[in-house]
Amino acid sequence: MLIENVDFLRNNFPELRNKLLRYQEMISAKELEIVQSKIGVPTLKINRNGMEQYVHSKYDPLREAIEIVNKYDNEVSSYDHVLFYGAGFGYHIEEFLRRYPNLNFSIYEPDPKIFYLWMCSREIINLSSYHLKNIFVEFDASSKEDFFNYFLGDLKEKVLLVCLPSYERLFSEDYECFVKELQERTKKFRSNFHTNVAYQRRWVINSLLNFTHVIVTPNILHDYPYALFENKPAIIAAAGPSLEEEKENLRYIKENKLAYIFAVGSAINALIEYGVKPDAVVSYDPSERNQAVFAKMIEKKIDDIPLIFGSSIGYETLQKYPGPKIHMITSQDTFASYCLRLENLEQPKVVFDAPSIAVLTIQLLGELGFEPIILVGQNLAYKDNKYYSSGIEYGFRPSEMTNKERENVNKLLVRDVYGNMIPSNTSWIMAREQIELYLKTFMKEKEVINSTKGGAHIEGTVFQTLEELITERLNKRVVQDILEQVTDNQYDVQYLQNKVNELMIERLECKEFINKCLKIINKLKNTSELKDDQLNDLFYRFDRTWKRLQKNHFYKVFIQPMNRMYLEVVKRHIDEIKYERYLSTKAQKVYRFFGNYLYYCFESYQLIEDLFIKVKDEIGEVVPNFNKLSRN
Repeated sequence: MLIENVDFLRNNFPELRNKLLRYQEMISAKELEIVQSKIGVPTLKINRNGMEQYVHSKYDPLREAIEIVNKYDNEVSSYDHVLFYGAGFGYHIEEFLRRYPNLNFSIYEPDPKIFYLWMCSREIINLSSYHLKNIFVEFDASSKEDFFNYFLGDLKEKVLLVCLPSYERLFSEDYECFVKELQERTKKFRSNFHTNVAYQRRWVINSLLNFTHVIVTPNILHDYPYALFENKPAIIAAAGPSLEEEKENLRYIKENKLAYIFAVGSAINALIEYGVKPDAVVSYDPSERNQAVFAKMIEKKIDDIPLIFGSSIGYETLQKYPGPKIHMITSQDTFASYCLRLENLEQPKVVFDAPSIAVLTIQLLGELGFEPIILVGQNLAYKDNKYYSSGIEYGFRPSEMTNKERENVNKLLVRDVYGNMIPSNTSWIMAREQIELYLKTFMKEKEVINSTKGGAHIEGTVFQTLEELITERLNKRVVQDILEQVTDNQYDVQYLQNKVNELMIERLECKEFINKCLKIINKLKNTSELKDDQLNDLFYRFDRTWKRLQKNHFYKVFIQPMNRMYLEVVKRHIDEIKYERYLSTKAQKVYRFFGNYLYYCFESYQLIEDLFIKVKDEIGEVVPNFNKLSRN
């Protein structure tokens, strides 16, 4: 490799340099040949299957680069970041940046041999003065996975994908797979990112404010005898349009106690309209809007349906729910997971948070031993222009398709349980894929039946109508009243007292560490006034305080989870900061990335401290002798 390129990679991408140095011994360049173009600049000839192909023009690579970039002139202004798939020898990249020097850009090279020969033939240093964010080289499958995790994890910009035309021929299958995977992962990432950003603080606040409901209610996973549910059939009733068709079947099943019926989401409203009271309703939505689901129950003064709630559910729901409550601790609830232990010294089981209530409820029922699990009203598609089953109305969402949904109705088609193609939408498709992934990964041995007439086919389930199930399998009484079988929860109150006391002490240390970090960060803002030894001293002090903050339990239980997505941004720039040679530039990066994150931490601390003290006092009111227990 050219010494200039080795130095450039050492200073900017040291891990890539090390891989290339190891890789160069294994490179077999028999099919690759660097040749001079007609204008005297190098190009690359590939001999494949007896045919000669060129990565760049064998006549004039510079002119070719101009023509490539011309194709993008009308759309570049709509993007903030360019991802170059296929670097070749970099001619088109240089031309692109000559015209658009202020654009951020990254490079993805699927062939390490080509990238290595680029480093051997032309200086990459020409790109270093532009906004180069990263270079990814696909040495193996894990390199590709690393790219998606890193690139999408730091993605806040609109990305223009630019493929070197020769790569569409030379690597056609790889390129098609790359584009498809990039599109799918980007869509899922943006959905997950927006969910996490929207709820990262609310999950923590909900968990804290819900704790007094958790500590006085039974845990569905621990306070019921396993034999009560083992090998019993359970129906998950969802709110899809097909639910209405099953009201007589569900009423018959309920009256004859042939299977447990669990309502999820808005299905509770439809079932109430049909005169079918489920054995329980399951809910975990962290949003404030979740309380609207139970408005009809409150209006009709129905107070005998148990609510199985995830501990990070929107706190407004628990404050207003009129009936008995049973809890399950969710993976988003860091407070309960830290403070609670069973009297037998085991940690309570946790239900992993899921993007849809269906996935979470399947997980819960599987853990409780139910089998078969029967899905009803789980359409995951439109049916007869309907979004919800009848009996479900919200101000924010009509039960029938909107005009916009009608316009796009045939753009996303999926296979239904009969093999026909039916209209769906992105959210439902993602939900179905999540159910399928969960069934494939965790429920291979469990029987899951899809009884949703006209609903989307769900891989991992078999379709069988409720009528057939009633005739063939649901023919004996199995249901017992859930509320009559419960015992008091088994939480260790002494352990709870100790953990709350620890958090009370560590909250003050947490505040101190955040303030110290911010103070150091602010000193790094004006690097022109600092000498190298002063900067090194500040880096040392910051690193020491930062590490102490990371170990603080109040921070780990409350502050970090409230800012998890901002912390991910920091983590993705750790190596960039670590390997930065210039101290002033390093200081600017520390100020930029850590400064933003720590400011959010400071805001979160101010918000959560008073809530924590308030909840501590409320625990003392509902747990006998809580404040009298000594700290061991």
